[in-house]
Amino acid sequence: MSTPDLSTVPGFANLRDVGGLAAGTSTVRSGVLLRSDAPGPLDDTTLDVLRTAGVRHVLDLRDLEEAGHQPTPFAAAGFDVRSMPIFTGSARSFATVGTSLRAMYVSMAADCGTTLTEAVRYVAVPSSSVPDGSGAGLPGSGGALPDGSEGGVLVHCTAGKDRTGLTVALALRAVGVARGDVVANYAETEARLRGPWLDAKLELLRRFVGDDAESYTEVLVTSPAEVLEEFLDTVEDGSREATRPYLRAHGMTDAELETLTRRLLA
Repeated sequence: MSTPDLSTVPGFANLRDVGGLAAGTSTVRSGVLLRSDAPGPLDDTTLDVLRTAGVRHVLDLRDLEEAGHQPTPFAAAGFDVRSMPIFTGSARSFATVGTSLRAMYVSMAADCGTTLTEAVRYVAVPSSSVPDGSGAGLPGSGGALPDGSEGGVLVHCTAGKDRTGLTVALALRAVGVARGDVVANYAETEARLRGPWLDAKLELLRRFVGDDAESYTEVLVTSPAEVLEEFLDTVEDGSREATRPYLRAHGMTDAELETLTRRLLA
């Protein structure tokens, strides 16, 4: 599939397709796994660009409060949308108590394994009719065919950085993408979020916290390579299978992991 240029699509600051990354002798398919920040209202032209890019399913990792403040534009446009909050309370709640990005990821590795794994399962089987991943890729199951022909998944949270970044990292490492490439993909995020996106978020925060808004910058936009490296050190624990043991420990089966591999890799 030929993927359109997503770098300037209106409504997004951090939209990209992870297709093209190498996984051994294979390559991640374009149009099967995309990641982004939460968009505002989208016009028909932008929605058509997403369809052309392969998107048919949207996985929204935000909590209900976040989604209430910025409702998804995708359901009304005919996309299959799954809401799957990764944790209770938005990323703002971590910042409020002064938690660093590193501490937040340590907490997510320990406390959010089940929901992160469920998000990876949805990438493998993007169907709201198969909530537990059963019947993956089987005719009539409502699940995605293993070659990705049932359409791509756009994974997003608010910034497309933390919840999205960890979900995408777990999935890519599980199918054999080199750690350095996964970390580099994550680290791109900060440059995309600095500028208009960050300015808008800080302006909103100033209404509530005044000059303290600047102290939220780390959690809002930074994506240091070493922080994701430490997260992967924790969840992989030296395994030659990368993130697969972590995903298995939180409920993903070998069959689902193989479905993920067949779906993502060409």
